[in-house]
Amino acid sequence: MGRRQRSTDGLVRQFKAAAAYVTAVGLLGAVLVIAGPARADTQSDYEAAKARLASLGHQSEQLVDAYNAGAEKLSELNKAVEAAEVRVRQLEGQVEEQRQALSSQAVEVYKYGSSHAAASIAGIVEIRDLEQYPTAQKYLGEVQADTKQALDKYAAAKADADAEKAGLADAKAKQERVVGDLKAKQRQIEASVAEQERITAQFKAKLDAERAAAEARARAAAEQASRNQSSGGGASRPASGGSRASRGVSSGGGGDAGPPSQGASSAVAFARAQLGKPYRWGASGPDAYDCSGLTSAAWRHGGKSIPRTSSAQAGLPRVSSPAPGDIAWRPGHVALYVGGGTVISAPQTGDVVKYASAGSYSSFHRP
Repeated sequence: MGRRQRSTDGLVRQFKAAAAYVTAVGLLGAVLVIAGPARADTQSDYEAAKARLASLGHQSEQLVDAYNAGAEKLSELNKAVEAAEVRVRQLEGQVEEQRQALSSQAVEVYKYGSSHAAASIAGIVEIRDLEQYPTAQKYLGEVQADTKQALDKYAAAKADADAEKAGLADAKAKQERVVGDLKAKQRQIEASVAEQERITAQFKAKLDAERAAAEARARAAAEQASRNQSSGGGASRPASGGSRASRGVSSGGGGDAGPPSQGASSAVAFARAQLGKPYRWGASGPDAYDCSGLTSAAWRHGGKSIPRTSSAQAGLPRVSSPAPGDIAWRPGHVALYVGGGTVISAPQTGDVVKYASAGSYSSFHRP
């Protein structure tokens, strides 16, 4: 019994030790799991977060551009629907007017046999023999012609009204489809923005420091370009080196739209006056802007109307050497070139209108 007891006690001790080890490992794992997110500021995590932010930003740019195009289409449809509703009311009024005229004609024919009233019916009554048949036929023909004319006018008014109503129904159906598409894009944009805000909050200090440094470099370049321009040195041709945009050449070459557009200085001055205002997708000012909202508002101030969306602004004449006031474009995004390899941009949700490098843009376009 003594040996068996000792053996049993040994097994119990081993079991307790194993249990303690497992418990310790489990607790350590739990600590690691809990501590993991709090330590998500390693360089690899940060680089992955920046890549994810860039991807989400590009996705948002594309969605916002599509949303803006849809919003423009909806605005046009709204105007078309309003105009069609006015025309339908006018045509329905004409239909009612012709209906009443036809009704009056029917009563007159019933009473007198002709729209020429008693004189015509008296002429028919006075007919006594077949020799006067042509006269009777003339009076009856007048009755038929008047009635047919009234019917034709009513039918034409009714057909016009029906056609306009069909067009109105089609416009309203398109309107509903565009509204549904806009709501879907809005949900996608909001989801992308929420993810960007979550990542930005997690790495806010590092991202803010990098963005501030980049903006300071761009601001310094813009100020130098402005000084060069004031002294006659030319704002769009800074010292050699740097990005292709800072050397005054776009990536894809392309044509030359001629001298800088009239109103360019006013457009640039307007954009500078918006520095620090918040980005908000779909906004065209005056308190907030998205990228194409800023450029279109700047050029409206410069005296020219340019398309609202970034994809449409890419259709403006392309230039090989950008000048202040030109539109800097990359897929889904635009900014206003201000010289010195610098743009003023409304970049993304959570950011503000600010200076940035023109180096990431694919081409430049002149309004």
